[in-house]
Formats: sequence, C-alpha cells, structure tokens
Amino acid sequence: MLNNQVLEIKQNISRLTQAKKFKEACSLAEKLTQISPNDPEVWWVLATLHQYCGNNRAALSVLLKLAERPNPLQHRALSHAAELALKIGEFEAGYEVAKILCDIDKDSTNAKLKLALFTYWKRDYPAAISKFQEYFQSGETEIEALDYCGLSYVIAGEIREAMQCFDKSIALYGHPGTKRIRAMASNYTSSLSNDQVYKIHKDAAASVEQSAGEERRDFAVPVGSGGKIRIGICSEDLRDHSVAFFLKAVLGNYDKSLWSITLFSDTDKPDQVTELLKNMVDDFVDVSNFTDETYIQNIEAKKIDILMDLMGYFGKNRYSVFAKRTAPIQVAYLGYPNTSGLKAMDFRIVDQVTDPDGDEFYSESLYRLGRSFICYSPSDDSPEISLPPASTEENGQICFGSF
Repeated sequence: MLNNQVLEIKQNISRLTQAKKFKEACSLAEKLTQISPNDPEVWWVLATLHQYCGNNRAALSVLLKLAERPNPLQHRALSHAAELALKIGEFEAGYEVAKILCDIDKDSTNAKLKLALFTYWKRDYPAAISKFQEYFQSGETEIEALDYCGLSYVIAGEIREAMQCFDKSIALYGHPGTKRIRAMASNYTSSLSNDQVYKIHKDAAASVEQSAGEERRDFAVPVGSGGKIRIGICSEDLRDHSVAFFLKAVLGNYDKSLWSITLFSDTDKPDQVTELLKNMVDDFVDVSNFTDETYIQNIEAKKIDILMDLMGYFGKNRYSVFAKRTAPIQVAYLGYPNTSGLKAMDFRIVDQVTDPDGDEFYSESLYRLGRSFICYSPSDDSPEISLPPASTEENGQICFGSF
C-alpha cells in the first residue's frame, strides 16, 4: 500500500514538474521525504525543485542532508552542493563540503580546486595559496586557479608571485579579465619600471577596446548646450567606502546653477552613505543590474557632457562603457592611482604630489589641480578632532596612526 502511495506521489511530482508547476511539485516532494525518508532520489528531486523555484539556500540545505550518510547519490549531492554554495556565497558550508570531497577522493583535482577557492572566499589567503599550490602540483592549471591564486598573493603582499600567476594565466588563456587584474596588481610593486606598468595597462585597455568595438564620434549636441554642463559619475563605491568620503565634499559644494550631476551607482549593497550621496545630486541611477548596452543607453538618454570614472581596474569596473566613447568628454578621477590606458579616456585629474612628472606613461592628458586633487570628509558620527596622546605631557606614550 505504501509503495503504491509513493509511486503515485512521484508520478504527480513528475506531472507537475513537466507542467512547470514547481511550487506545487516542491510541496509534494517535501511530503514524500516524510513518507520515504531513506530514498535518496526523493531528496535529490526536492533539491532540484527548490532550485527551480529560485530557493537556492533551501536546495543547498537538502543536498547537505542527502550527503550526510553513504548512498548512491552522496558524491553527486556533495559535488552539486559545492557548486551551489560557491554560486550563492555560502562559503563556510562549501568549505566543509569540499573538505569531505577531498577526503572521499584524494586524487580529485576538481575537489582540490573547490577547496582552494572556498579557502580564498573565507579570506584565509595564506592557506588559500597553499591549497592552490597543492592543486597545481597535480599538473592542473585552470584559469580560475591561476587568477585566484594570484589575487591571494596580491592580498598577502607577495606581488612578484602574483604577477607570475597572472602572466602564466595570460600566456595560457589570454583572458581580458586576467589582464585587468594584472594591471591592478602592477600598482603594488616597485620591481616594475614605469614603462612596464604602462605597457601592462595598455595591454589591459586593448582587451577592453577590442570587446567594446569602435568608439562613437557622432555627438550632435555640443557640450553644455542644455544650459548646465551635465556630469555623470560612475562607481561601484558609492557606499560606505573611502571613495565616497572623498567624493562627499565635491558633491556638497558644486554650483547647481552651472552643473548638473548624475550618479551612476554600480554597488550591489547600497547603504546609508549611498542614500546620503543620492540626496546631494540632481539625479541618481542604480546601474548594478544593467548590461553595458543598457548602461550606455541610459547615459546617452541623459545627454551627459562629461563622464567620470572612479573605479579604474578595481572591482566592478565598467571601462567597456568608456571605451565605447559614451560621452563627449571622459575623465578618470579619484578611485584608481594609474592610467586607464584607454584611447577614449581624455583626462585624468591629479596634482603635483601624486603625479609631478611622467606624463608619457599615461594615455590621458593629466589635469593637475593647484593643491590637492582630493578633499576628505569624515563620517558624520566621527568624534571631534583631538590632540594625539603622544602630545600630552602626562602621557608621553608612542601614538600609532592608521589611514
């Protein structure tokens, strides 16, 4: 009788799944796990249906339960759980799964790679380097391993080793993303000449330009024709980030009778600082889910005269938007300490301290401000400025500061 009931429910689940009624099918599958808890296929189906419903965390939970004890689907469940954990950012759970996979199959290079990646995402960078090196010893050189091992070396301050990883990755795969990461990393070493760093940035820019296609040149409307000059500022860091605290003073003091500013925010995690900056300008656009094409269309629709980038080769940069020549004048400012290498980037705002000379190592024209190119605004909840402890007679202690 029970077998007939189980068979009937399985048939109904199959019918509902074929009809794409995933929520109803999921409810039946959950019921079936109570009736037939030792059937691994039932748990696998439930995990699959949770994913169809867009509930990846519930799917991961079911897969972990399925993998708790030996069964014909255990290894498959563990492998899928590792993939899913990486996708949704459940790094602690993924790390534990990857360790089990390595214990089950000590020769599995895929398991070794997953363990190294989860160690990286857990931010244990020295351990991640060790795990990646163990993976490389098996003779594998996947691009993902080379790039993330390189990033681990960057964060650990071992730039020479990082550059070796990136160089090898580029030699094997030539991926544009690796070239951009290498450009970022080249800022952190004194072992490269200015010319070498410039060539690395130009190489990264060339890969961006190749994918972006030809520049636009047909700006029918002259700059400032709408009365005010329209400025667009693009960044992922319009949030609780150092860039935002340097931008705050600029946005709080511009002449709104002459300038109109639109912020194009690429942050996935807006916060109270995002809201503060939003209220300081004329317009604000959340572009975090925009494709490059949609991003470009939005900038063009707002008839932006001057487009400014604050990212460089850090984080979620959108140099592909700038390579397309989306605005008549394009400027690099604030967030990156080096050239974009892009032909379509017209100016870079600096000062005599940051860039006293060496214009030949920049693709942009350097516009040097008279004093400093930045102005820091502390957080509103910062304490009042006081004398350092070392300056007080009764203390006399050494005072350490951190930027």
